[in-house]
Amino acid sequence: MKVSLGEYLSRSEDERWWWVLDQVKRYRGSELKKGVGQFESVLDVISLGGALDEDVRAVLYQAKAIRNLIAHNGGRVDSRFKEECAHFSVEVGGKFLLSSAQLTAASTAMVYYADTVWARMKLKAGLDAHEVEMPPWFDSASAMREAMEARPTFSP
Repeated sequence: MKVSLGEYLSRSEDERWWWVLDQVKRYRGSELKKGVGQFESVLDVISLGGALDEDVRAVLYQAKAIRNLIAHNGGRVDSRFKEECAHFSVEVGGKFLLSSAQLTAASTAMVYYADTVWARMKLKAGLDAHEVEMPPWFDSASAMREAMEARPTFSP
């Protein structure tokens, strides 16, 4: 990856870190990747990328799609959401109502992923890294995914 030293030096010290991050994202095509792939492509550059359970990836992907739907469409299903989350039987124009099970699955997946990255950082720093485990309310990543995908609630 090549960057302009002049562009780098023309920024304040605080801006430089954000500028470098933007350059890495552009170089790695991070914004074109789906789900946690956006983060993993950047983390790989600093040797903090790694394996992540596919069920956890799926829950994080769905959580982002639901977040976007609520934030940008007021919860009204659009064709993009229908395409990204095809397993939800919902019609375009219907309103998505997040269940408590889905909220629990989404927030658990986010904390699990953050804990996974934290464990990678500790391992890279030569510190004892714990094995990241599911919290007691889910016995596996697949159970978390099932909670996320179970009986979504929609209204006309």
